[in-house]
Amino acid sequence: STPRWRLEGTFGARPRRIGGRLYTPVELVQELRAFVNFYFEERFRRTERQAPLVELVFDDLDRGLHWAVGWIWTTWARWMPRSICLL
Repeated sequence: STPRWRLEGTFGARPRRIGGRLYTPVELVQELRAFVNFYFEERFRRTERQAPLVELVFDDLDRGLHWAVGWIWTTWARWMPRSICLL
């Protein structure tokens, strides 16, 4: 069956300016949803072609935190600077 995953967070109640554009919290959720859908569709296409896979990276620019999500052996892992956390 398809793996289940959950992404939690908040975008606050006020619009935010990102890259010169003003986004409402609802628009940010829609953009994130579209990005995650693209990521899984692109991984599927590349897996079928046996092409190099794309990497899923999250950046918390406010706190200077960054995560890259990927496979380690057969276990999902989350990488953070100076540490690896198995989920």
